[in-house]
Amino acid sequence: MYKMMDNSIIKIKLEIWGLLHIDAVDDKSTLLLDKGTTISGLLKSLKVSKVHQSFISAFVNNEEKKQLTVLKDNDIVKLFLPIGGG
Repeated sequence: MYKMMDNSIIKIKLEIWGLLHIDAVDDKSTLLLDKGTTISGLLKSLKVSKVHQSFISAFVNNEEKKQLTVLKDNDIVKLFLPIGGG
């Protein structure tokens, strides 16, 4: 017997790099999200404040993406906080 997949849920792999720390998840996690979730929606679900979201860079499948990018099933999402100095 075949088990039907719920088409309203996607699975992503999340990696958090550098100095960024998000209490809600480990540095490497697999998450189940609603289909249609954006990077911004992911950050909101992880309890990252709107102010802090603007400082976080996101890469999806090794390509830098904007916060309104819709995530897809099996995406690999890498989040980090760029820092600079001089």
